Amino acid sequence: MSPVASAPPPSVGVTPVAVVSVPTVTATVTTGQTVPLLPRSLPPGLPHAVAQPATAIPAFPPVMVPPFRVPLPGMHIPLPGMLPSMGPPLVPMMHPQLAITTAPAALTGAHPLTEWSEYKTIDGKTYYYNSRTQESTWDKPAELKEKDKVGDEAKDDQSAEDLEAMDLGDVELKTEASILGKEAPKEEEMTEEEKAAQKARPVATNPIPGTPWCVVWTGDDRVFFYNPTTRLSMWDRPDELVGRVDVDKYIQEPPHKKSLDDARKTGINPSTCITKEDPEASSEETQDEPSKAKKRKKEEVKEGDAEKEAAMEAELKAARDRAVVPLEARLNQFKDMLLERGVSAFSTWDKELHKIVFDPRYLLLNPKERKQVFDQFVKTRAEEERKEKKNKLMQAKDDFRKMMEDARFNIRTTFSEFASRHAKDPRFKAIDKMKDREAMFTEFMTAFRKKEKEDSKNKGEKVKQDFFDLLSDHHVDIQQRWSKVKDKLETDQRYKAVESSAAREELYRQYVEKQAKSVDAEKEKELERQARIEASLREREREVQKARSEQTKEIDREREQHKREEAIQSFKALMSDMVKSTDVSWSDTRRILRKDHRWESAALLERHEKEKLFEEHVEVLTKRKKEQFRQLLDETTMITLTTTWKEVKKVIKDDPRCIKFSSSDRKRQREFEDYIKDKYITAKADFRTLLKETKFITYRSRRLIQESDQHLKDIEKILQNDKRYLVLDCVPEERRKLIMFYIEDLDRRGPPPPPTASEPTRRSTK
Repeated sequence: MSPVASAPPPSVGVTPVAVVSVPTVTATVTTGQTVPLLPRSLPPGLPHAVAQPATAIPAFPPVMVPPFRVPLPGMHIPLPGMLPSMGPPLVPMMHPQLAITTAPAALTGAHPLTEWSEYKTIDGKTYYYNSRTQESTWDKPAELKEKDKVGDEAKDDQSAEDLEAMDLGDVELKTEASILGKEAPKEEEMTEEEKAAQKARPVATNPIPGTPWCVVWTGDDRVFFYNPTTRLSMWDRPDELVGRVDVDKYIQEPPHKKSLDDARKTGINPSTCITKEDPEASSEETQDEPSKAKKRKKEEVKEGDAEKEAAMEAELKAARDRAVVPLEARLNQFKDMLLERGVSAFSTWDKELHKIVFDPRYLLLNPKERKQVFDQFVKTRAEEERKEKKNKLMQAKDDFRKMMEDARFNIRTTFSEFASRHAKDPRFKAIDKMKDREAMFTEFMTAFRKKEKEDSKNKGEKVKQDFFDLLSDHHVDIQQRWSKVKDKLETDQRYKAVESSAAREELYRQYVEKQAKSVDAEKEKELERQARIEASLREREREVQKARSEQTKEIDREREQHKREEAIQSFKALMSDMVKSTDVSWSDTRRILRKDHRWESAALLERHEKEKLFEEHVEVLTKRKKEQFRQLLDETTMITLTTTWKEVKKVIKDDPRCIKFSSSDRKRQREFEDYIKDKYITAKADFRTLLKETKFITYRSRRLIQESDQHLKDIEKILQNDKRYLVLDCVPEERRKLIMFYIEDLDRRGPPPPPTASEPTRRSTK
């Protein structure tokens, strides 16, 4: 194979330059289209890559391989035929910036080319690819080992020849021959196919302002679009570039063609102009192509046209299929593909793409829908995978425990013995880590030993209890010695179940002690029972006595209370008969009451109680006389609010109610003055109520009175019809003040609130 005359991107670590043949792919590829089988001379996938099928395969979508299939200068773009993020087995997924290596260049012209090629990943790991069988492997094939051996011998021969030339002193001649020898094979190796591939390389690029996209031109005058941020390349114009005039202008005026035209105008040979984008394109134009190479080029152009037509037909077919199949069905098929291909829910789109890109169901959705379905699948699948992993681990542990339960263990079995016996058991292998197996074994053995110990203890207890039951069934006298008792029991199985004669004798001794203690315990229980009965009887007797005592006390209290009430009623009756005046004192009254025989019936009452009853009796008499006296005053019509006691006394002095009230004229006068005062207060309150009931008086009345006194006269004329007004005839000035005070108060309050509004005072209190 001839080397590709281009330098790798500067960020790619390069070991000796790869010898790879890159054919020209002339088909126009759009999103989701199908292209024919890639030529077998393309660089390989890594050892875990899926082999190329014999029929048409799905084309790489724009997020995978650029349409020109070689990296741009300074851009990290996957190599031809490689999938993004495809790494070797057991190697973390990475962007496939692979450094391609092969045998030393000195050997390329000396020996026939093999089917195997050597490649390196970015971390320096080497793998090998067979262009005929399309196989990848990490192990170096025997054919390449033999080739390296022959190459080493050729190096040794060349070194010997150099030494001889130096001895002859013909250094300049050797150097020239060496240079010619290196250039000659290079020209022979440069085929038309490789030169056409070089023309398919990008030769110029122009960034589009305001977007992350660039317009890229290839050597065969084709244009595509590339996004260095997302490493996305596509033939079709992106949505954000549709309708932009500046993009159309960039496409119509390629910068590399413009530089060539400028060179021709200035008289410079275009073949000598080497652009920055493709330093090898100008050198390729200056070479004379052999007729054989031209013929092959024409054939490849025809093949490229055929591939282009096939790719377009495949894309049209995929578009028709998507139009026919409902979106829901396509979504379900795409999800089934993700599940069947083992797409990890904890990985990324780029890292999982190589698993699904060759599946026909990959083309059921457009790129945007694929990514959306993938993201949705990852979200739902992540939890399912966690549950599956957890269930799988739990099932493995359950199987491991079942295996240990099925195994025949004893309490002295070790983990080493267990592992050596069951190392080949799938249930043993299902637990990955040896320390986890040992931990589960230790846990199981701890429970096993504990169970064995409990079983042994329970068995001993059962044998002991059976032996005790045997002795009890035979009604053995605990006073007899064991030597006389055992002869009766030798034929019983419960007797034989005890291991030794000494053990039987020990059990018999324990039985005797137990029975003796049982007898003593029964006696003690009986004594305790009798003691409890006697204590209960004594307690019951105390309770009965207490209840009787309380009942007697209650009866006595009721009797005393009844006698006391009788004494009070008798003393009250005595005072009602004997005390008629309110002017007497307790000391005088007591001397009088002592002479009555009913005084003795009140002997149960204390002295202060009798005095209190006397005061209550006098208070009742006073209240009654006061009510009668005021009734007399109410009936006296000549009494007004300004009447004096002298005027009234002449009228009522002979009335029995006046005489009974008090013999003291001073007390009568004081009571009359209190009566007039109370009546005056009541009359004023009644008059204020009358003013409030008079609707003629409003908040405007004060203003009307200020304008004319007639309004006040009208008010008084209306009020004259009410008795509450006439009562105050004796105090007309006071009555006029009450009227004016009320009118001023209405004026101060202002108009009344509407029916639905609350009064200000009520609102403020809430």
